[in-house]
Amino acid sequence: MGIRLLYSLKTADQGYLNIFYPTKRFKEEAQKAGIDYQALIVPPAFDRDSILGFCRGHTILLRGDIEAEYYTELEKIGCPVINPLTAVLLARDKLGSADFFTREGFRHPRTTAIEPQGKPHMDFPFIVKPRYGKMGIGVALINNPEQYSAYAHPGEILAQEYIESSMGRDIRFFFASFDGGSFVCVQRTGGGLLSNVHSGARTSLFEPDRKLVRTAKDIFRKSGLLYGTVDFLFGTGDTFPVCEMNSCPGFEGLEEATGINVARAILQTANGMEPSRHA
Repeated sequence: MGIRLLYSLKTADQGYLNIFYPTKRFKEEAQKAGIDYQALIVPPAFDRDSILGFCRGHTILLRGDIEAEYYTELEKIGCPVINPLTAVLLARDKLGSADFFTREGFRHPRTTAIEPQGKPHMDFPFIVKPRYGKMGIGVALINNPEQYSAYAHPGEILAQEYIESSMGRDIRFFFASFDGGSFVCVQRTGGGLLSNVHSGARTSLFEPDRKLVRTAKDIFRKSGLLYGTVDFLFGTGDTFPVCEMNSCPGFEGLEEATGINVARAILQTANGMEPSRHA
């Protein structure tokens, strides 16, 4: 059994896999480890025969905005799929994640949906963000009604309690089969509101206390993810409210800042799967 990577990208040029950072790194590490590995950029429409033929008998690593049909069809033929669809949908949906955190008793910023053309039921200042956003796109701090009226973003929008003490910084737990452990913990610090690496934030190793480690592991386990991230904000005192999860995190900034081999850890997670888990 090998590993087959299916990646949804904005190009159909398969040659892009040789220069795109994540796929380039996966290929390098698979070759070093002697893993039977191949990758494919997938089209939006599911080409059943070609995709199932490419994947049959292997563990499937899915990245990007892959349609649900890919997951369900692959699971039907017994391919272990990473990450499972239920966990991916939970992590993609920031409102669903907020409900999950509440239901499971984890501290997190109050989060509500904003009706189309409606007023947010939250005091200023607050955060607005797309319900299905990623990489911090569309996230903004709203200080007054004028800023809210000027905010424009397609799709469903959420209002979230603003945690001032975490302005521009957060803590990220990256879970995978790392050598010597199941996670790496880092602090991300930006110059403005966002702490995303692609926005220029700095990444450095962070030593979490035992309580935070237990909370992060509990969230990760209950989410159903097999690899991914759990992000926390800096609350008041020694509190760390959980902010969100990610089922397909980028890792270029993490590898460059820490020297940790994230690509290998993800491949090791996939390589340890058994067909019976999803057959």
